Amino acid sequence: VVVAEQFDSAEALSDALRQHTRARVVLGPATAEQLKAVLGAPPHTTPPPVVPPGRGYARLGTGPVHRLQVPATPDPYDDSAGDALRTAVQDLLPPKTTPADGETVPEPAEAVARSAKSARFTKSVRAAEAADAEGAEAAAEAVEEALAPE
Repeated sequence: VVVAEQFDSAEALSDALRQHTRARVVLGPATAEQLKAVLGAPPHTTPPPVVPPGRGYARLGTGPVHRLQVPATPDPYDDSAGDALRTAVQDLLPPKTTPADGETVPEPAEAVARSAKSARFTKSVRAAEAADAEGAEAAAEAVEEALAPE
């Protein structure tokens, strides 16, 4: 189970969730108080006022607080990110396909057949509703007639 939360709404997390979250990570700039509140212990080093992207601290269970560095990965579609970083991330992504992988575009004949089948179904429902007043036998005949190939 992974829970990600911003500092300003961390208080909304329940006590049960806090007690059962054994691995804790703080990435990005944070005050010493924020680090202690999330990790349960202060880091052994003083956090710098400006933390580079991808750097932070981690604590597993009741163990010591460790420095952490993960690859900084900008949103490849965010225009405010640098072009070199965006291009590097886009090069790692699978190519876009249209339609999406696993989907097929129906052939025109298939689409027409589906449309005709749908129209026959609609006619059969209407016929059954109309014939309902005349009895079950008349309704069955009306449905058979509506579903017969044209």
